[in-house]
Amino acid sequence: MLTTNEEIDEAGKLQSNDSNTVENLRVELREATLTKRRQNRTSAWDKNRKNLGECPENELFTVEYVNERVKFLKKKRISLKDYRYLPNALIQSEENIYAFLKVDQSLSGLIRDLSGNNPIFQLYAANCCCNIALGNTKACTVLGKAVIPYLLIELESLNYILLITASIRILANTLSNSCKDEADILLRNSKYSDEDLCLLLNKLLSHQYMHIRRETLWLIGNLYNHRSSSVAKNIRNLVAFLPALNQAFLSIGTNFLDNSVEEYWFLFLSSIHGTLTMLKYICPIRFAVG
Repeated sequence: MLTTNEEIDEAGKLQSNDSNTVENLRVELREATLTKRRQNRTSAWDKNRKNLGECPENELFTVEYVNERVKFLKKKRISLKDYRYLPNALIQSEENIYAFLKVDQSLSGLIRDLSGNNPIFQLYAANCCCNIALGNTKACTVLGKAVIPYLLIELESLNYILLITASIRILANTLSNSCKDEADILLRNSKYSDEDLCLLLNKLLSHQYMHIRRETLWLIGNLYNHRSSSVAKNIRNLVAFLPALNQAFLSIGTNFLDNSVEEYWFLFLSSIHGTLTMLKYICPIRFAVG
């Protein structure tokens, strides 16, 4: 039988091991997320190149092309064909993202269409934002400052499923690679209380469409693993008030295991929600399928 001191030492060792396990997962997650962002850029470029049809397979979109189209966008003179190509131009290279953002008030056209009533323009604008959000920290910070307030309004409505899914993904990618101030627009917004945020996240986590639940878990995971400790702490404090989180795990857990990065998030979020209890049972699955 262990003495009291031995029990304390044993408990301390277990707690230390748990902390080390979580920290190791955080490191792996950061590396996996960076890899995932690069894969997303390549995948989006290849997919769009095929889907655009009339676009020559190996055509490269130049900075000049982006400059001209963004000026048309600002003046509401961009054609549907050009609007379809613009997201592809942005995903092609970070130079094209820089060129887009360098044009004065370049994001105003996207915000106008995101918050408008034309569903086609809404999706094209969302596609542009998704691809800008795969840029570097500066691009994500500029984008986040401009579009996050509008995305929150869109998420509250839950009217357009494709746009809702895209909006959550924009938030997740933007906030994971932006400065702390942009994350605070969501987490420490004087016009958007913690209670409001919890209500929104619970609503998204319990949504009937799996893609929305999965994107919401991705968003929470990105915030929890944010390089800013204060951002991570803020979302950690909210987790206890997300009862829908557990059901979201149960509903899409097996789907996470089909994708290495989302799988890492599932393991990590499991550790958040139930300390390391669930994690200890799931970890062998990770290495078995990896």
